[in-house]
Amino acid sequence: MKITHRFASEQPDMFNAMLREIIVLSSPIVPENNRTRRLSSVIASCITRVECLHLKECIVTDTVMQNCLRSCTCLTVLELRGVPFCKAIVEFVELQVTDCVHFTRLQGLADLNNLIHLSIGNCPNLDCLSVGDITLVPQLLSRKACSSLPWLRILGSTELRGEEILQQLTSLKFLTFHTCEWNSLPQNMASLACLQQLTLQTCENIRSLPMLHESLQTFELRFCDPSFMKSCQEGGHPNWQKIAHVPRKHYNY
Repeated sequence: MKITHRFASEQPDMFNAMLREIIVLSSPIVPENNRTRRLSSVIASCITRVECLHLKECIVTDTVMQNCLRSCTCLTVLELRGVPFCKAIVEFVELQVTDCVHFTRLQGLADLNNLIHLSIGNCPNLDCLSVGDITLVPQLLSRKACSSLPWLRILGSTELRGEEILQQLTSLKFLTFHTCEWNSLPQNMASLACLQQLTLQTCENIRSLPMLHESLQTFELRFCDPSFMKSCQEGGHPNWQKIAHVPRKHYNY
């Protein structure tokens, strides 16, 4: 590493050019603990200049991964293949995630305005998807993955469309609508027979609730329209009647 830092100081332009893309491959003859320390040191020392990062069959902890990626001010392309301890990825432009058995959360897609390519394969434990449009769900996940997804967040959606897709999410337990500009919620939400928690946050145009399944255990309203929130707490109001069966209700103004 001393040689690397010396080269970086003596030949900064060449060093920066070399660091635009880093490909890290595993070495089967190096013990996992040494490999982990070596990989973490390499990433931490030069990640701020990297534009493309490819990690393949590497043993690196999720904590190290997240700490390093926070410094990636130039990173636009990230490929993960066989990185077993990676659990979540947030806010990238081009993503490839394959054979990551502990990968559980995919968030930040609503902010990826320049997203060009996204590939997710053989991540059997993916349980949380955050998107900006319901129609993205079947585009990102296979039909089998859709049917087993327990957690979905719709973030910053400007137009309600593709609500029929909800019928494919037969295992959905937690559903959040966050800062959506819709005037109404999907009308087929009663088809979500496994839904346990519904959260509406900063959805200021919503004025009424659809029919909801008897399975719902928790209903949360956060920073929505005050009159709508009040109506959900007034006995006899149609909105109140839609959630009268829900044992836990939380309201934050």
